[in-house]
Amino acid sequence: MVNYLAATSFVLMGLADVGQDMKEDWVQRAIAWMKSCQHDDGSWGETQASYARPELAGQGPSMPPLTGLV
Repeated sequence: MVNYLAATSFVLMGLADVGQDMKEDWVQRAIAWMKSCQHDDGSWGETQASYARPELAGQGPSMPPLTGLV
């Protein structure tokens, strides 16, 4: 798993598990960001270059494991 999409997914799952209100604005912004990164075919991907270049967050070739997580 790589960086931003995976980390955001894990945080959102944890928040839901502890009963966080998932309709809070800051949670919805995280969800909207993730949706904005989704490829046209429904998949997600992210390159390892996003570690050094944050502007690449959520961008990259489709990754089946990441798609399954997100």
